[in-house]
Parts: sequence; structure tokens; C-alpha cells
Amino acid sequence: DLERCLEEATDIEGFPKEKLDEATGVLEEIIQEETIAAAVSCLDQACFHRDVDELSLAIGRAKELKVGADVIQAAEASLNELLAEVARREAALRRLQQVVDMVPAEEESLQQLISDLQAALNEAYNAGGLVPECEMAAARLQELQAQLRMQVARKAMSEALNTHDVNIIQE
Repeated sequence: DLERCLEEATDIEGFPKEKLDEATGVLEEIIQEETIAAAVSCLDQACFHRDVDELSLAIGRAKELKVGADVIQAAEASLNELLAEVARREAALRRLQQVVDMVPAEEESLQQLISDLQAALNEAYNAGGLVPECEMAAARLQELQAQLRMQVARKAMSEALNTHDVNIIQE
């Protein structure tokens, strides 16, 4: 509406140029304020969506438009927090994959591997967003625990056979 009125005023012969310049300045200020408000809204949405790329772009756009420093700082803090969260998740995933791929050699290392896998699994659960990887690791953990139970049972059976104690073997 304001733009249309401004166009009509320029067509009016004898309309004071100072008034047109002043109205044009007001219109530009309004457009700038609306653009800044839209940039702040984009920042809010990007913070809500927790998407690194979207948030980075929104911060860049807000800086270009000279959005308030406090708003930009808050968005940058959210971005830094999000980047740290992503880094924790990636580190947890790498550790989980590393432990899942390990092959135990003896009973002591099998127990250590189970312990390491439990710790890596807890870390991955706490990092969040790694459901398929955690499910795979949990299955591997059950497999290793079953393997340890078999090793302990074999060792106990072997010890019983070596002692030639029929009562121990029957238990």
C-alpha cells in the first residue's frame, strides 16, 4: 500500500521532492525492519530444528542484515552446542564401531571386551540418535556374553575332569 501511494505521489506534478524522499526513507526503514524480523524468525526456526547447516546459514544472513548482536550471540551459542553434540555423537559412534569389530582372544580379553562394549554402548545411548548402531552393538554384546558363559562352563568342566571328582562333574 505504501509503495503504491509513493508511486502515485511521484506522478503528481508539483508534489514536494523532500516529502517523497522522506516517505521513501520511511518505506526503506520499514522494509529493513521487516527483513530483520524475518531473519530473526529464521534464526529461531533454525535453532528449533537443530540443523547445523540451516543454523549456520541463518546466522550468516542475520550478520549480513546487522541483526542485534545479542540475538546472533545466542544463535552462535546454540550452534556451538549443536556442533559439540554432533562431535560427541560421532566420537561415540566411532568408539562403538571400533569395539564391536574387536575379536577376543582369551577369557580375560573377552571379559574386557564385554566391559568395553557395555561402556561404549552406554556412551552411544547417551549421545542419542544412534538407535540402529546401538541395536547392532547390543546384539554383539549378547553374543559375547554367551561366548563368555560357554568359556566359563568349558573351563569348569575341564577342571572337574582333571580332578577326577565325579561329584563336581555331576553338578
